[in-house]
Amino acid sequence: MKNSDENIVHIPDLVISKEKLKEIYNSVFLKEADNKKSDTQCNLQYVSDRIRYDYIKDAKQQEVSDKIPTRKDLLDSDDLVIAVNNGNSISYYELFVDSCWDALFSKSEYEELSKIEAINKLVNERFKKIADLLNETIINWSFKNSILFIKMTNKTKNSVKGIINEEVKSRIKHKLVVEKSAGLTPEKIQMTAEFIKYCCKELGINEPCKVTIVGDRKKHNMATLAYFDPNNKEIFVYGKNRLNADLDRSLSHEIRHLKQCIDEELTNVSGLKNSPQEQECNIFSGNVMRDYAKIEPRIFD
Repeated sequence: MKNSDENIVHIPDLVISKEKLKEIYNSVFLKEADNKKSDTQCNLQYVSDRIRYDYIKDAKQQEVSDKIPTRKDLLDSDDLVIAVNNGNSISYYELFVDSCWDALFSKSEYEELSKIEAINKLVNERFKKIADLLNETIINWSFKNSILFIKMTNKTKNSVKGIINEEVKSRIKHKLVVEKSAGLTPEKIQMTAEFIKYCCKELGINEPCKVTIVGDRKKHNMATLAYFDPNNKEIFVYGKNRLNADLDRSLSHEIRHLKQCIDEELTNVSGLKNSPQEQECNIFSGNVMRDYAKIEPRIFD
């Protein structure tokens, strides 16, 4: 029976969970809406992308926060989406439930893909376009436990750094010190030096990166395989009897910490296991190793 308000419908004795209601909403409304072109101002093909655009745009105006939303937070949000302003970057989180997959795979360009392939296509094509429209660039992303995480940073800052990099890159001298006790061959040292340059270029680091590969952890009071000294902006990595791939993974993690230090993102708790900065380094390390392995497969030798 309808109320006098035409927009309200009362259904007696019907109880629907909040999560189920969201699934119904997504499957009934967004699935159809996604087949229509959205606001031409943003030039986005799908309405769901317009919603994502709005969340990221709004986050850029929010107060700075280091909050990491939980699965419950995402379920409680209106669109299973939360975007957080981290100061120098935006963290975007989206929970994928069954209706989200149904809507995605209803599109011809996704119907033959696996879930991982579909997410990869979604990020590299549609989210990249969203980021471009907002003058942002995607620096890393991950998909775990049905939650898509994307980290974006402002393109204007990157473009300025890019210009600086083109002008001074020939003058930037990264410093790599390899202790004899580490036992690295000349070829391995050269490969490590190239990897440092690759990571610094990916992150837009336009100042010297100082790295020491050690062979004695006790001598340097190293409790782990690698660490970053924010006071001197210096990286120490244990290199004895390690494959280049293993060494490079540790190295890329610490180079990401260097970038955080340069951008003044480090805090007293940044080194804790579940801190936003530590998670960011883990994501960057995994992504950069995947990409670099395609360029230099010898890291696994």
